[in-house]
Amino acid sequence: IVNTVPNNNNVIILPSINNQRYNFFNKEKNLDNIDNDIKTKVDTIKNQDPSKPEYYNIGKFVHDHITYDRAMFGKNLALKEIFEGKKGVCEHYTKLYNAMLNAIGIKAINISGWAFQGNETSGNNKTVGHAWTAALIDGKWKELDST
Repeated sequence: IVNTVPNNNNVIILPSINNQRYNFFNKEKNLDNIDNDIKTKVDTIKNQDPSKPEYYNIGKFVHDHITYDRAMFGKNLALKEIFEGKKGVCEHYTKLYNAMLNAIGIKAINISGWAFQGNETSGNNKTVGHAWTAALIDGKWKELDST
């Protein structure tokens, strides 16, 4: 299940991710201009571990850079606020990750939907709202999560 927000011609239809068909709102045009400090950071971290792809190195940086803070839920933060404040929830991780991927030429978009949380064997299962990334890598869409 994915929430979609069609807006003129900004809807992207991905053919298949995990055998499901999704419509995604292309938020690329709505991303803030990427600050020079963020661009500089992308340039220094994208090849930090040369044995890993650039998208992995950037995702690891975002994961390690931001502290998950539920108090940030629902706050519409600019990229610079996320980068400098170093705290947020999944939507903030995703926004920064997507911007950094776009900065190196990897098309990345936000996915808002539901994530499974729990333990299948204990029966203590639930779904929670979540945001993550779909990135066009080597001609294929891959789901990535930096949270």
